[in-house]
Amino acid sequence: MLEREEIVEFHEELSKTGFLIVFDWKSWLDQNEIYKDIKNDIEEYVRKADVETLRKLMTSYIRGNRFMEGLFDGVILNGNVTKILTRLKELLDREQVT
Repeated sequence: MLEREEIVEFHEELSKTGFLIVFDWKSWLDQNEIYKDIKNDIEEYVRKADVETLRKLMTSYIRGNRFMEGLFDGVILNGNVTKILTRLKELLDREQVT
């Protein structure tokens, strides 16, 4: 399990790299209901997601954690963060090939 320090470092790295974006994440979640409940299986949706959607989803998790402490820990533990990072790597690898 990740230690609190590692989670904080991950947040900082997402911010430093510019991966997190400023947008109306609450409205976006209302329009993308599948992502609202972290218990939902989002694997199929993440496998089809583009980079912008992945950035919005990760940003929503980070911002949402401010209002519901433990939310980000939950999406790490349920594998959603891993799914997002795996899909992101797949998209970046594909970009480097073309």
